[in-house]
Amino acid sequence: MIDRCICFDKTFAEMKRVIDRHGIKSIYELKEHISFGGNCSLCMPYVEQVIKTGKTSFEIINLDISSL
Repeated sequence: MIDRCICFDKTFAEMKRVIDRHGIKSIYELKEHISFGGNCSLCMPYVEQVIKTGKTSFEIINLDISSL
């Protein structure tokens, strides 16, 4: 299961608490409060799902990383 940004060792559960506390609706807003996704960016689709669905752990999402 995928449950964190590995580059910054921030769990999606930590991010969810920040999202809920501040009423965050976008990755850009979340980045104002917590560091993540600044190196490999592979967590970004998962973080989008945390914001959208509230889930904090995921099966692997198939990515097209050529656009990252």
